[in-house]
Amino acid sequence: MYRPKATCTMTQDETRLPALSANLCASDTMPGMGSNTWIIDTDASDHMTYDDNMFDELSHIPRDPYITSANGLSSPVTGEVRRCVSNKVHGGSVKDKQQLWLWHRRLGHPSFGYLKHLFPSLFSSCDESSFKCETCVMAKSHRTVFPLSNNKAALPFELVHSDVWGPSRVTSHGFRWFVTFIDDCTRLTWVYLMKHKHDVAYILPVFCAMVSTQFHASVKVFRIDNGGEYVNHTLTQFFRDQGIIHQTTTPFTPQQNGVSERKNRQLLKVARSFLLDMYVPHHLWGHGVLAAAYLINRTPSRVLDFKTPLDILCAHTPPLSVSKLPPKVFGCVAYVHVYSHQRSKLDPCALRCVFIGYSTTQKGYKCYHPPS
Repeated sequence: MYRPKATCTMTQDETRLPALSANLCASDTMPGMGSNTWIIDTDASDHMTYDDNMFDELSHIPRDPYITSANGLSSPVTGEVRRCVSNKVHGGSVKDKQQLWLWHRRLGHPSFGYLKHLFPSLFSSCDESSFKCETCVMAKSHRTVFPLSNNKAALPFELVHSDVWGPSRVTSHGFRWFVTFIDDCTRLTWVYLMKHKHDVAYILPVFCAMVSTQFHASVKVFRIDNGGEYVNHTLTQFFRDQGIIHQTTTPFTPQQNGVSERKNRQLLKVARSFLLDMYVPHHLWGHGVLAAAYLINRTPSRVLDFKTPLDILCAHTPPLSVSKLPPKVFGCVAYVHVYSHQRSKLDPCALRCVFIGYSTTQKGYKCYHPPS
């Protein structure tokens, strides 16, 4: 039997060690940790790194020169040391960093500067600049944007911005487009998936009817681009009948509809982060966009002095009955209970599903069961 010693083991293979450390140190929840910084696992007797500059001596070990991790990868062992010359071991901040990475993924990959406002206590032992998320870099890269406008509507639904995105090369349950409606005062966002671009002609009146019934208000101004889905006889007549002012941008100047353009980009950033982070199939992008809108409406915004869009709306309207489900990591495994009348006595009591969002008509989560 091997008798463990409190030693530090070093490997040569720099390409294999990250996979090894992911199993030993749970570094998949802390992808921002640098390769020259390593963590002591208090439940282990041997700890590994590949930076020999941290040690003042290196001795040969007689046992097996390879270490095999749980995923089957092997890394050669070059020696062992008993004393570190570099003080790069982290202990107390590990739990805080794990929690921050978990919330970063749960909330759709917001910036860590933003998370510092939500969870200031978790940043007491770590700095926001130490977090680097490759998923965010890949999902959110963009060009420099036009300057923001400081003029904002004083009341909800005085001005509503709208834009259409699509077509997606991959359909999501038959949907290839989506349309957004953003209230200028509260920045509250509504998203409708569409199978065809011209579906806007009947979705927009449905949205206006919802505003009238649920909030006892009327949309006064619609600011949209010159797309044919908006500039047509059906919607022109609807705007005229409802007394709604229809504002359009000048040709080839989408920046004048900047609120909608930025909102679409934000929704896609979050949805793209969802898909990349948990390797979710692209055909579920529609659920990712809807889940992104759900979270954005319920998280504080810098534009709103770190209040949520729903909080701003409730300050102007009667209290709303809204879903307040705890957020989950999009794409995580979810076990859905199967009621007794839906199964035999020998069938499983739960199905292994994938979490894909939040229901807008029920107090519950949306889960995807690939086999069915």
